[in-house]
Amino acid sequence: MRGMKKGSGTRSGLLWEVERLLNETENLPQILLMENVPQVISADNIDDFHSWCSFLESKGYKCYTQILNAKDYGVAQNRERCFMVSILGDYNYKFPQPVPLDKTMKDYLEDEVDEKYYINSEKAQKLIKDLRESGQLDGISKTVRGGGQRLSRPASLGCGVTEVDSSDEP
Repeated sequence: MRGMKKGSGTRSGLLWEVERLLNETENLPQILLMENVPQVISADNIDDFHSWCSFLESKGYKCYTQILNAKDYGVAQNRERCFMVSILGDYNYKFPQPVPLDKTMKDYLEDEVDEKYYINSEKAQKLIKDLRESGQLDGISKTVRGGGQRLSRPASLGCGVTEVDSSDEP
């Protein structure tokens, strides 16, 4: 949420540490893989993302970027991530095609769970009260209750960015 500006010190800003490392090495890696939140290519961050792509292209990399969702690749979790594969040289890359989901969360969970892993109602209520009083729950609840809205992205983002058809999602 704090962006990826150069020198920002944010986790997304770590890309610029990779820039420093690539500038300091004589032997560039053949392949770079980036994984981040989808907002890395949102309107707020797209200029910085394009700067990152331009830097990689100046080093001889060809970049491919796509938003992928774990549920489309056999994982019982609805989790979108932005992936960028950067290949040194003139190569073509295609992201893998989705595979059918044949598992549910029940397939991963144990039938019996020890009581020590449960929080009692009293502790849960105190935690909720403390979070509300400190104002921390308000910011979180707006994120959690996002109304099912999807991130709005421009149709053409450059840097090899492609969209996934998500018309089957609510």
